[in-house]
Amino acid sequence: MMGGKRTDRQGGFVENGNVVRIDVYHVTERKHDSNFRKITPGYYLVPVYVHEISTDPERLPRQAMLNGRPYRDWPSMEPSDFLFSLYKDSYVCLSKPRGNETAGYHRGPDRSGAKIDISPHNRRHTNDKIRGNGVKTLTAFRKFHVDRLGNLHEIKREPWPGSNRE
Repeated sequence: MMGGKRTDRQGGFVENGNVVRIDVYHVTERKHDSNFRKITPGYYLVPVYVHEISTDPERLPRQAMLNGRPYRDWPSMEPSDFLFSLYKDSYVCLSKPRGNETAGYHRGPDRSGAKIDISPHNRRHTNDKIRGNGVKTLTAFRKFHVDRLGNLHEIKREPWPGSNRE
């Protein structure tokens, strides 16, 4: 995953590093962010990198990935639209507009296309991925907890990770 961030330290540039988690937001009505960028209804993914947590844990990122758009054009999400965070191996179910569903373990984001990769539960290797699952136009995006017996328990909503900081 290429990309990086300018730093004020010695006028340098640092790599984004690894994604710690993906924060998922759901916008239900058309609106604009604080910089007047248009936000249309749908699901949005906000990547959270290691350096963003370790350098300034008080300010969590809220810039949502947009397909084919540079970071400066990404809209800023509101905490009230936050649904949950996805970590590697979170179990998810994506319901697509045409009625088909994709379920499996979250493997990582595709930053260039605002998509995620999923491995079905019955695949033997983590490299067996269903790549490029777009989330913007899904009819439902659900996260589940898998208990010791393999039973699925839906997680409807989690508290926004910055709620105890701001």
